[in-house]
Amino acid sequence: MKRFISSIPPLWYGLVFTFIAAVLSSALAEVAPFSAMGALVTAILLGVFWRFTAGVPEQALPGITFSSRHLLRLGIVLLGARLHLEDIYEAGFNAFFIAASGLLIVLLFIYFAARALKIDKTLSLLTACGTAVCGASAIAAIAPIVKAEQKTTTASIAIIAVVGTVFSVSYTFLFPYLEMNAYEYGVLSGGTLHEVAHAVAASEAGGTVSEDNALVTKLTRVALLIPVALVIAMLQGRKEKQNSHAIPVPWFIFGFLAMSLANTFNLLSESTAAFMVSASYGFLGMAMAGFGMQMPAASFKTISLKMLLVAVCGSLLLSFFGYVLIEAML
Repeated sequence: MKRFISSIPPLWYGLVFTFIAAVLSSALAEVAPFSAMGALVTAILLGVFWRFTAGVPEQALPGITFSSRHLLRLGIVLLGARLHLEDIYEAGFNAFFIAASGLLIVLLFIYFAARALKIDKTLSLLTACGTAVCGASAIAAIAPIVKAEQKTTTASIAIIAVVGTVFSVSYTFLFPYLEMNAYEYGVLSGGTLHEVAHAVAASEAGGTVSEDNALVTKLTRVALLIPVALVIAMLQGRKEKQNSHAIPVPWFIFGFLAMSLANTFNLLSESTAAFMVSASYGFLGMAMAGFGMQMPAASFKTISLKMLLVAVCGSLLLSFFGYVLIEAML
């Protein structure tokens, strides 16, 4: 048996892990209490449980990483087949303003609060960007610009992974008590949660309307990674030719919009669109499971408790600020 397992390519081995977890989470989501959370949040929790109980073999890590990164983006692109451009238009300036203003306020709050507590400058900046913009993706983009050490980058990602997962699970339970409609809850999820995965998972509690608007709002924040990275690069005093390659363009946003465009102009048949959406949920489930399976256990030792506290306070501020703006503007 061991010889057979060792003969499996690492990529496929890890994909099987996330596929099994996605199938199990989909089944668990049919029964209480998991039905209140939905399949995607359940997949994250199942991935975390799997990692800290049975453990994840080293051989499976490449496939798990592939799921949490590439299948997540593929799932988001295919999910665009459910949207019409008028849905994006209807989200309008208000949703953009909520996302952009929350990003700016929380980024500055976390950074300067952390610096006031004499926390390392680079760790403060990376955690601020991860909370305000788009989680680990933002940290990965900013880290080379500020020449962050690996242990600092890992610690900030660990903080965002823990805080973001806790908040996304909390949102699903709070939704019935927030007195928000599906559209407002979607904007709240997309405008205040850390990772794309967190926003997608939490918004499932509000149904398709909530998911659609969470994605649109969250992808707005993801797109803002580019100007944020450029500003930080300029503040670091680096030359344009040295840092231009370090700022990744979130191309999956354009794929998402392209799918929405194709659906808007009826370039996709109903059956094709339905298949793409179903495949999207399968890929997203695998991505969420992979996300949970990569919860960094060893890196918890490097986490600054003060930085973790500031990240929690910043996340609470972002959630509260987003909720107030939504109630006032939408």
